[in-house]
Amino acid sequence: MANLQHLQLISEHTEVWNNWRKENPDTIPDLSGADLTNLNLSNLNLKKANLLGANLSQVNLTGAVLIKANLTKANLKRVYAKDADFSLANLQDANLFGGYFIQGDFSRASLKGVNLQEANCMESYFITANLEYANLVKCNLNGSYFMEANLDNVNCVKASFVESDFTLASVMNADFTNADLTGVLVEGWKYNSETKFDHVFCDYISLSNENKVNTPKDSPWLDGHFRQLLAGNYQAMKNVTPRDTVENNARFVPQTNVEQRLQSLVYTTVRNYDGVESSSV
Repeated sequence: MANLQHLQLISEHTEVWNNWRKENPDTIPDLSGADLTNLNLSNLNLKKANLLGANLSQVNLTGAVLIKANLTKANLKRVYAKDADFSLANLQDANLFGGYFIQGDFSRASLKGVNLQEANCMESYFITANLEYANLVKCNLNGSYFMEANLDNVNCVKASFVESDFTLASVMNADFTNADLTGVLVEGWKYNSETKFDHVFCDYISLSNENKVNTPKDSPWLDGHFRQLLAGNYQAMKNVTPRDTVENNARFVPQTNVEQRLQSLVYTTVRNYDGVESSSV
């Protein structure tokens, strides 16, 4: 049950709430089960807030800081959350259907069973996040970062991952049927025989940071042919005429190895617990 004082404060101006958080740093806001529909919560400090089962449908969360917040089973349907920081938050079984999360940060967050169907998450960060059993159907994840993320058993049907980075990610048993994997970086990612690549779209792919492959024009791909491509066995793809393998000139910046690239990205994107950009972890 939400704290009545906290409910009153959050309905006030952003400055009132943020000042109260500064003056009471040890108080954990309790907004569990609260109906916050349509409120403007942009730039609010909601670090560690308890929003268990809360209704945030169509709320404005632009630039909000939700580091370590508990959003388990919360309703964030069609929220506007550009640049919001959900790092280390718990969003297990939360409903984010149709939300706007461009350039959001979900690094190290728990997103197990989350519903991101038809959401817009372009250029967002999911570094080491747990998305197991998530619903990503028709989700726009172009240019996003999934390094070392867990996407096992994820439903990615008709999702778009154009030029996303899956370095060292796990996609065991994931379903990419009719997904757009054009330009993805898949160095060291883990998939298995149950991972589905039926009719995926892919005009080019980066098997490593130094190895970009321009693929045949006959997308969508059959599952077996796409697996041959992932295995680097271009000539073994029956009935497919491969293009040349070319030097990678995509947006990924060459590093000496995968670990250095991952470390560099984490250093430049992870925020500290005050929601301030930091140059180090």
